[in-house]
Amino acid sequence: MEAVRTSKLNMLTRLKFYGKIDESEDEKEERRIAKQAQLGVWLKMKVEERLLGVEYSDTDEEETKPPKQRLKNVTPFEFGKRRPVIGQLKLRMETKDRVIILTDVMIILPKAEEEGQGDEGKGGEGQGEEGRGRETIAAGTLETHANGFIYKASNFRKHFYFHDIKKSFFRLGDKKLPPLLHFQLHVPFMKGRENTKDIEFHLVECPVRQKRHKRSYHAGKIEEQKQTSWDGGHNERLKNFVDRVYARWSSLHHSPCLFYELEKKYEFGGVFCSKASTFVLTSYDLIVLLKKPFSVFPLTDVHFVNLARLRYGKIDMTVIFQDYGKEDSLLEINSVPLKALASIKDRLNDVKYYVNTKKLHWKAVLKDIADFPKKFVEKGGWDYFELEDSKTLAYYCKFAEG
Repeated sequence: MEAVRTSKLNMLTRLKFYGKIDESEDEKEERRIAKQAQLGVWLKMKVEERLLGVEYSDTDEEETKPPKQRLKNVTPFEFGKRRPVIGQLKLRMETKDRVIILTDVMIILPKAEEEGQGDEGKGGEGQGEEGRGRETIAAGTLETHANGFIYKASNFRKHFYFHDIKKSFFRLGDKKLPPLLHFQLHVPFMKGRENTKDIEFHLVECPVRQKRHKRSYHAGKIEEQKQTSWDGGHNERLKNFVDRVYARWSSLHHSPCLFYELEKKYEFGGVFCSKASTFVLTSYDLIVLLKKPFSVFPLTDVHFVNLARLRYGKIDMTVIFQDYGKEDSLLEINSVPLKALASIKDRLNDVKYYVNTKKLHWKAVLKDIADFPKKFVEKGGWDYFELEDSKTLAYYCKFAEG
């Protein structure tokens, strides 16, 4: 009888872990704490390994490695790493009845250093406050053919192959953003004098000739009309396009993976590079949606995240990347609403994070580590800064006793 009760309890625990049944917030937090303690032990080993060249046996690492890590090099919305040799492929055009078309879309690219000097066509205007740092081409169509996509507009043409694509995701529109479709490529291409590996498409609401009058008397009315109607047929058009393309991909010999839909419940606001922005976390990436476009940060590149509660109702989110000896190894997002903390923790399930009230000068800390790595390890590594909360520290003892 006891064995049956234990078996049922184990099954209940597994169902809760995989989200098959609901669990209370207290139960979720307890599970997070246990996982973060385990990740903390693993992180300490990795710090010594990276900075001092200390090697641990496979057995030692296996004991501290989080079970069933989801963070792999290839994610559910990422293509395989096989890349074609440049010039090896040619776009195979489909017959007219088999072409899958998405109409009334604008391609958004990082803004070229010199406007109109793109490698494949002339650039358009920036998109006001939200479009700083990116370039918009006139609206056109996105066509899906046998082995790739073609974007066609009056002043621009761009094609890329299925094998070029590393990741693909989409987001349905609302008052904040239009429906968008994003591709990240394995290999960057030139746009003007800039290299970019990200291509994004936005569905447009009104004709291009109207959008170009956005500084006119009627601009406010057009913008209002655009923002209040995304929940209609445009989201349906995007979803239908994605479903049809995926059905085509599923029939290929080397089947690409699915488009990943960005979930709005995992979006949060914050201040990034002194500007208000919007972010979204997936199980595999941190994505910047507004103000600084085309920023996709894989969670596999993240060393840890510090979530500091420094002001009432707000947290500061500091992301430290694996190569934290370099200048761009730090990402700081300030003034994140405290209500987003639980969802951020859920998405960082396989990433070490600390929750505290520590205010550190992170750039100076990272520079000091890069200059004196041995001293950093001898002082205790990240433990020296006492970033861990007391509840998680209690679990360290359990792992040590085990």
